[in-house]
Amino acid sequence: MATKLSRVSGLGSLAAIAAAVCGVLMLGGCPNAEQGGKPGGGAGGAGGGGEKPAAASRTIVATTAQIGDIVRNLTAGVPGVEVKVLLGEGVDPHTYKLTRSDAAVLHGGDLVFFSGLHLEGKMGEVITELGAAGKRVVEVGAQLPRQQLLMPEGSAGQPDPHFWMDPELFTFATGVVSGEVFRLVSGNTEQTEKVTGNAREFNAKLRELDETIKSQMAAIPEGSRTLITLHDAFGYFGRRYGLSVHAVQGISTESEAGIADVQRLVDLIVSKKVPAVFVESSVSDRTLKAVIEQAAGRGHTVRIGGQLYSDAMGKPGTAEGTYIGMLRHNAKVIAEGLTPAGAAGAPAGKSEQPAGKNGPPAGKPGAWMLPRPVELPVLQPSVMAEAVA
Repeated sequence: MATKLSRVSGLGSLAAIAAAVCGVLMLGGCPNAEQGGKPGGGAGGAGGGGEKPAAASRTIVATTAQIGDIVRNLTAGVPGVEVKVLLGEGVDPHTYKLTRSDAAVLHGGDLVFFSGLHLEGKMGEVITELGAAGKRVVEVGAQLPRQQLLMPEGSAGQPDPHFWMDPELFTFATGVVSGEVFRLVSGNTEQTEKVTGNAREFNAKLRELDETIKSQMAAIPEGSRTLITLHDAFGYFGRRYGLSVHAVQGISTESEAGIADVQRLVDLIVSKKVPAVFVESSVSDRTLKAVIEQAAGRGHTVRIGGQLYSDAMGKPGTAEGTYIGMLRHNAKVIAEGLTPAGAAGAPAGKSEQPAGKNGPPAGKPGAWMLPRPVELPVLQPSVMAEAVA
């Protein structure tokens, strides 16, 4: 069920959506897929173009690339299903404003997924009103176990929306999405069988990814397990793999880093002799460069360890343009950046990452495990009955 978001601007009503759709049609159709997610560029489709392929009978729209990757994995090879993703490479979902072409894509979808938990803060009202008008709109984050969501200090009870940084939690999200996709295609045996097989295969890949990252993070020496990034998007990653995570900005890039925030990080870097900090593909590195300069002024050299993918994935068609490739890239860059040359592997140390309110204990990588969705797709009996009714 869709949940109304609080931070809203841009197109704010169904009337605006209708006007936007008309505007797009008068301009000659939907946008080209190569423009996906760029401001003014609209959404990209799995079919490679803006017009719906003749064979496509159902269109699934996802706001973020991470959720879109779940849908694409579940529907790979499924006839009659087209997938469109609004936000592309390097786009910050916290600050992105819907374009007219985005509104047209949302309006034309048979099923719409958004990540939620206030991640897409500036498009919330439009998405919510689509649901109120009868469109099937699903907030994935709202379906996750509340007790497993981090509640950062100062967030006023708002959960950290970056749940995809934990492959185990992302597996649960996959179960949520698979149930909805199964519902959409439930009248077609060929489609449902393919979705079921794809879901099992993707689930197995997520388990393998989790085990690989555990091994990589466990090799980082105990004294080097401090991860510093631009904004607080890696809390779930740190909790999962036993890293102490700190950032210049909060969980939303809409917040501005102040002098005290910069000074706090400089003090931490110098006291712990942190070897590297990390930039992000969708966030300006200006404030992090200020942190590096101030640390150097206090006699400690800290380098940029590499670029991480946080809110946005990599370029479509590359390994980093997939969820699994994105996390593999991040784990590799973090492990190399925090491990001194020639250092021997060390067991995972105790994390300083605070546990979220009602969350699991901190500092125990892999110690908490969500119940894995059994034989994805996950469908409660009532949902199954409704889906096949």
